[in-house]
Amino acid sequence: MTRSLSRNTALLALSNVGGAGLSFVLAALIGRVLGDDGLGVYAAVLAWIFPLNVVVEFGLGTLMTRDLAQQPADTARYLRTAARARLIIGGGVLVLIIAGAPLLSTDPRVIAGLRISAPLVIVLPLFSSFSAILRAHDVMWPLPPLNLGMLAAQVALTSLI
Repeated sequence: MTRSLSRNTALLALSNVGGAGLSFVLAALIGRVLGDDGLGVYAAVLAWIFPLNVVVEFGLGTLMTRDLAQQPADTARYLRTAARARLIIGGGVLVLIIAGAPLLSTDPRVIAGLRISAPLVIVLPLFSSFSAILRAHDVMWPLPPLNLGMLAAQVALTSLI
């Protein structure tokens, strides 16, 4: 148990530290290319998207981890149910973001950023479901490559754009 805890802690630390580093690189890249105004738009968009992501997450990741650690045979059923809930709740929030973006800001760049970023309210909670399953089954090694891979792709695509 201690060995598993140490290994899992190291993997999560790698994922979190690497993720923080890549997030910093992404913010620095946006700030260097788009300046203070562009970085402000990025911050404004994320200030709306991440709290709305929490609404769609709805604590299901924590519930899944706990329940599936006790009943691993229910994994497929939980994943289907969680994916359906994410798509229904997240789809509604996505539509509200796209339609309501002009109510959230008068800046056309923030409005466009909100509309472009709206799918994150579904993608991030779905990622949370898969990571909850991995945590419940004590299989942590895929998390750092998945997390760092997603962020590295964002950095690479942002630098291309």
